[in-house]
Amino acid sequence: MIRVNNKMVIRRLADGSFRAAKMRNIIAVIAIALTALLFTSIFTMGFGAIESIQRDTMRMSGSDGHASVKYVNDAQFDTISRHPLIKEIAYCRLLCDGVDNAALIRRHTEFWYYDDVGLKYGFSEPTDGHKPIEENEVIADTTTLQLLGVPLKVGAPIRLELDIRGEKVSRDFILAGWWESYPGYNVGMILSSRAYVDTHPEELRHTYHVDHFATGTITGLIKFSNSLNIEEKLETVVTESGFSSEFSSPNYIYSGVNWAYMSTSMQMDPGMITALFCALLLFVFSGYLIIYNIFQISVLRDIRFFGLLKAIGSTSRQLRSIIRRQALMLSLIGIPLGLIGGFLVGKLLLPALMEEVAIAGSAVSVSPHPLIFAAATAFALITVLMSTRKPGTMAARVSPIEAIRYSDSDSVGSKKLRKSNKGGSPKRMALANLGRNKRRTVLVILSLTLGIVLANTVFTFSQSVDTEKAVSKFIDSDFLIGHADLLNMQFNGEESALSESFISAVSAQEGFETGGRLYVFNTDYKSQTSLQTLNPYSTSIYGLDDFPFSSLLLVDGEPDAEKLNSGDYILEGVTTDDKGTVVEEGYNHNIGDVV
Repeated sequence: MIRVNNKMVIRRLADGSFRAAKMRNIIAVIAIALTALLFTSIFTMGFGAIESIQRDTMRMSGSDGHASVKYVNDAQFDTISRHPLIKEIAYCRLLCDGVDNAALIRRHTEFWYYDDVGLKYGFSEPTDGHKPIEENEVIADTTTLQLLGVPLKVGAPIRLELDIRGEKVSRDFILAGWWESYPGYNVGMILSSRAYVDTHPEELRHTYHVDHFATGTITGLIKFSNSLNIEEKLETVVTESGFSSEFSSPNYIYSGVNWAYMSTSMQMDPGMITALFCALLLFVFSGYLIIYNIFQISVLRDIRFFGLLKAIGSTSRQLRSIIRRQALMLSLIGIPLGLIGGFLVGKLLLPALMEEVAIAGSAVSVSPHPLIFAAATAFALITVLMSTRKPGTMAARVSPIEAIRYSDSDSVGSKKLRKSNKGGSPKRMALANLGRNKRRTVLVILSLTLGIVLANTVFTFSQSVDTEKAVSKFIDSDFLIGHADLLNMQFNGEESALSESFISAVSAQEGFETGGRLYVFNTDYKSQTSLQTLNPYSTSIYGLDDFPFSSLLLVDGEPDAEKLNSGDYILEGVTTDDKGTVVEEGYNHNIGDVV
């Protein structure tokens, strides 16, 4: 067979046919744009939800660093910071053990020095004013300043009552700048300058391993090149720097992965993968039906044209190329329109989607990530090419004789004529017209139905987040009321207890159904005959009324209310993971231990 270079002729035929079908082109562009809009809006909302949740989680954790090392001194920090796996590390130094201003009793507040990297990672860069430079300059979040009664004005005076290794120190500062407080993070932050650190070297000496006072200790916020295998990278950094993450080791150093990265990592179980795959198939199929119908109708309309091309020697491959070229030309117009419209639609719908899962008052936004447009373009283009494959095959298979004899029915050829004495009412003619091409009728109905299915699916998904179920893992009552000292883990005996009159006033409020007391004892213990010998922390002791007791989830043993009320038995609270499984060494005692 002699190969003839007629690509230019095929292009001219395709372009000429393309220009002749103006109405088809308009409808096809709209269909392709809507398909691209569908994918883009879905990906935009997906990326935006992940981005917003991850940003909220990072703010809740206090930083967006991948990991951290804590309670280290300058020499240890310098050693770790030189490790090649670390891309960037923030130097954060704690300047006191507590800020004891009476106005901050309801808000635990910390006093730190952050370098420039720390200001960035800790979401503490001042939005007004400037970072602290002089010894007496500080910056703080707006809620803390409001509680202190400090006006948002550069140069405003601030007096801080500092707890430095158990000693009370009062110091005067001036406000250099501030940033907006994050509503979900109830920890106040006040940051001073490097000049302050250099002025108080003796006060900020590292004595943590001697007396466990945190004043002067350094926290390093670590960023690696990416967020993959953070735990393994951190372990490598610690061990290769000459330290150990084992508490019992003499060269132990406290290190940990930022839980924001652990909590937002996608644990894709088979059910989740199947659901996402089915959803994508549904979206692709919906777009496929619409675009397929348009090109099928176009091919059927031009069937005689394709038959004539066959008659003068056009090959099946060339006819398919004409259809494919026209589809690509339409995609060049429709897909960009859909990408732009889809991103805007997704951005507008994202706040409604996140309303049930985002923290009240937090910003919800999505950045124009390249993956959004790349994925949407790929899926839209695949859908278009799939949709035009069968109409292209139909055009390629037609013979000149069939093209001349073709009529718009289920098959080429004669059909049995039906006689009727009931006349041709509009209703009967409409039904007869639908029956001329049953396959096309079914596809059109499917296209219309899928639009409703997709809208209902998105609505159902947006309403499927059960906030109360998520919160119930951490607290199973609507309110927890207590003295501010107690909620800040400061036990002052009777001074930290709620008064009977206050409890009665709360119980008398409209809407109150039930409640109970949680008793906190101003003591703790450390058993030497249990697993707690491996745990550096002591155990706090609590008492429960019936209501909080009824909310406990039993993981082992058989609770007996009579035995518990005797005062001779105890229950131990254990540490569990997100799925409710008791973690290794998450308990101190075994059933039957004598405490």
